[in-house]
Amino acid sequence: MLRYFRHFDSSVSSAISFYQAFGEYLPIKISVVDLPWYWIEEQRPLEEYDQLEGEPFWMKEYTAEDVKRLSNL
Repeated sequence: MLRYFRHFDSSVSSAISFYQAFGEYLPIKISVVDLPWYWIEEQRPLEEYDQLEGEPFWMKEYTAEDVKRLSNL
């Protein structure tokens, strides 16, 4: 558990440094995914993280349509 918080703290520090240096905010995404799905998760739009209506995407199973949609972004 401590390792998780150390990595989170490092990620936050990195995001703050990047913002201070370049004036651009890079969101921090924390996820546990298997490597084959990592690339697909990287393609997920930030709007899906902010969506408050309906069931959260992380509670759903991937469908063939999800894989196709996210693979084509």
